[in-house]
Amino acid sequence: MTHDRVIRFVPAFDTHDAAARFATEQALAWIGRPACASDPATTNKE
Repeated sequence: MTHDRVIRFVPAFDTHDAAARFATEQALAWIGRPACASDPATTNKE
């Protein structure tokens, strides 16, 4: 059995990094794994 998850990105992101960071955080939350502080994809650069 499989399923899909659709994520709507609102509002649009200012940078590719911001969108990638959000997507990574959402994926990790969905699988129940906390984001690692040393992971550049989840580190807040703003």
